Amino acid sequence: MFYRHPILLTAGCLALFAIGQNAGAQLQLQVGRSAPFQTLEQARDAIRKMKADGKYPAEGVVVEIGEGVYPVRDTFELGPSDAGLPGAPVVYRARPGANVVLSGGTSIPFSKFEKVSDPATLSRLISEARNKVLVADLAALGIRDYGDIKQQGFSTPFLPAHMEVYGNDRLFELAKWPNEGSLKIGKVLDSGAIPMNELHGGKFQDPALLNPDYVPRGGTFEFDYDRADRWKLASDIWLKGVFSRGFAHDNLQVEKIDFEKRTLTTVQPHLYGISAWADTNPMTKSRHYVVYNLLEELDRPGECFVDKESGKLYLMPREEKPLDRVEITVFEKPFIAIENTAHIRIEGVTLENGRGMGIYMENAEQVVLDNLTVRGFGILGIMMGQGVEGGHEGPVHEFTGTPVSRYVGNIKAHHYENSTWDRRAGKNCTIQNCRIYNTGQGGVIIDGGSKVDLSAGNNRIVNCELYRNSNLRASYSPAVSIYGVGNAVRNCRIHHQPHNAVTLFGNDHAVEFNEIDHILQEGYEDMGAFYIGRNPSDMGNRVVGNYFHDICADEHRRITGVYLDDGTGGTLVASNIFYKVGSPRFGAAYVHFGHRNTIQQNVFIDCPAPVKFILSTPRWETRRKSALWEKRLFEDIDINAPPYSERYPLLDGFLDVASRTNTVSGNIFVNCEEGCGTSGGKVGLDQDGDLLLEGNRAVKLELPLTPFRLEMLRKAPLKGVTECASIPLDKIGLQSGN
Repeated sequence: MFYRHPILLTAGCLALFAIGQNAGAQLQLQVGRSAPFQTLEQARDAIRKMKADGKYPAEGVVVEIGEGVYPVRDTFELGPSDAGLPGAPVVYRARPGANVVLSGGTSIPFSKFEKVSDPATLSRLISEARNKVLVADLAALGIRDYGDIKQQGFSTPFLPAHMEVYGNDRLFELAKWPNEGSLKIGKVLDSGAIPMNELHGGKFQDPALLNPDYVPRGGTFEFDYDRADRWKLASDIWLKGVFSRGFAHDNLQVEKIDFEKRTLTTVQPHLYGISAWADTNPMTKSRHYVVYNLLEELDRPGECFVDKESGKLYLMPREEKPLDRVEITVFEKPFIAIENTAHIRIEGVTLENGRGMGIYMENAEQVVLDNLTVRGFGILGIMMGQGVEGGHEGPVHEFTGTPVSRYVGNIKAHHYENSTWDRRAGKNCTIQNCRIYNTGQGGVIIDGGSKVDLSAGNNRIVNCELYRNSNLRASYSPAVSIYGVGNAVRNCRIHHQPHNAVTLFGNDHAVEFNEIDHILQEGYEDMGAFYIGRNPSDMGNRVVGNYFHDICADEHRRITGVYLDDGTGGTLVASNIFYKVGSPRFGAAYVHFGHRNTIQQNVFIDCPAPVKFILSTPRWETRRKSALWEKRLFEDIDINAPPYSERYPLLDGFLDVASRTNTVSGNIFVNCEEGCGTSGGKVGLDQDGDLLLEGNRAVKLELPLTPFRLEMLRKAPLKGVTECASIPLDKIGLQSGN
């Protein structure tokens, strides 16, 4: 680790080069200065002048950045005048061997921390923690912008995070209780407002449920523990957990605690209202919460608390390594904005510790982000395309807002009402060889292409590793969200996400040759590692050649590896390996009342069931006659006219069929507890079956007990199985040499 000395760069740290015609040669440009540039903006402006003077080299330009930590206090903007040329890009890159960091944080010297000595503060800490908690006076250091904790829950806007704290590059968690496990939601006295009903008429848009006088009112429920008696001096207390539906995590602020009646009242409503825990079904069993942002609960290494009134930061260092670096996030805007420009490359740098996002791209073409480390961002690592402003305060399932640049907002809710929304992402861009981790509300959002004319965006995420991308918003903050048409996620490793890994909207996308594991880890349910749903025109998508593993649950949860939800059709799921994936009810791949999907030549190993299909005829009948599908299928686009009728013959009569058949063919089931099955339908051997089974094989094999790495799949006895299924093992996962 290096320290944050080089704020102003010394000679040789930043230079402007042209790529020479001789192999390996680089010719330093004469730009009227003898010293290196001190900022990226200076180098960018020099290139602009070079172009204006007609001196742009035919081979392009390279800006090399020397070793150091560069504080980010404004967005580095690259626009139309900063574009390179085909075959002659503008390249911003770390000098070979240099550790280059762009940081939106502020470093707090460890010497500024001391043990807590104030008697009033010590009295609020548990006795075991009093000698272990350290405090630094941020206000005395001139730091007074601590940000605010926000709801950041299901169907709420994606907004910049509060000030977060990193020690030795690891996130400190706001002090919580309990440290392990969670609390069951007690008897609900008042569910609070129910935005899903009052704003939208519920899931079936029932006008009787609408409330013209809607007020975003929190709910009240009982608790049965004495621990709350310690919190009487606390303010700004928050809850996080699942308050109704098992897929809908939320963060709710506590308005008041009635210590006599043992009740908690929240400030904000949850989208579905607050519901009590019950031991009746997977959805009700998933309801839980923890209490956080409490000085009184700062009792475990890796926790922190910010007292905004006094301006003091309290933390308990982790014990495995001496704490030599503490950094707090400060900057909220994108670090880099690449807009209305082309032929730019950014290579080999680290972007870290911002409250917002790392890189924003809009109307970009032939932009390459290569070998970047993007970490410690409160919202996202990288986003392609505009966000949206507007909507009611708090959770809203669908609305039409105002598209805006360099902002996220409630993209999902706006897209729900505007399925052909052109987010102006761009085309032919590549994010490759990057590590994107420790982000708060998702990893990467890519878009591009047109849902109207089905032209492809051809934007790609390739050979990247993404993990821990949901630190603040635990559900529906996937490592990768894909919108538009014709984009791809290939050869990535996506792992250790509390909720799903990849969410897809649109057409002709490819999710290929990725390793996806340890997803849906924290008790959520009714979800898949890969998820698509609720728009049958989203056809032509491919989930091919991936290795899904260690994504499993017992009968108390409903999870799966590939979830084709709410009428999805025309998706190909082929040549994948599923090892220990799914739950008994959902299986490793799950189709929810859609049809004309193909699941073929996959290998399912030690899965509760390979494929499950739920017919759900009442829901199918409701959906196919709904105003939502009328708008999406015949107003936003027309599935009966070109280009849809030509590109997707499967859409012909899609809504009119009596029997909805999905084909499951050429798969191998290794040691699976059950075979394929349906709920509300039947397994058939002809076109009258809801699952058309063709040429599948069930086998029993003695397998090693050790965890399955990719290399193990290349060995006997599984080598013969995977070869039989024509699965290209050497193409799966991260690839060296890219």
